Amino acid sequence: MRVRKINPDWMPSENLGIKVGEIIDMTSVKKLILDGMVEAVDENDNTISAYELFGVIVKNEREEFEEFLKMKKLQATKKSLEKEAAELKAQLEANKKKTATEVATKGAAKTAAEAAEKKI
Repeated sequence: MRVRKINPDWMPSENLGIKVGEIIDMTSVKKLILDGMVEAVDENDNTISAYELFGVIVKNEREEFEEFLKMKKLQATKKSLEKEAAELKAQLEANKKKTATEVATKGAAKTAAEAAEKKI
């Protein structure tokens, strides 16, 4: 099976000079994949997950999935906060219009009352 070295501390006895990122063909790679020493690759050098191969999520795949979940949670929180901010802004605008109308109405009523007092 084709594998890519991902752990710099791992040195296979049959290929001591292999560097991180290099691809080699090996047999009996399940333990190496599950221990995070190498990752399986297809003929186009695309990574094949341990879950696809063995039905097990290895540490780096789990960490990547946890980061993905955090990102989705942050996106949902951001969207919720943006929605709340828009609602609050709309309420503020409505309150400003209401206050302006009340001031204008009270001002007109006050002016009318003052005019009536002067006539008396």
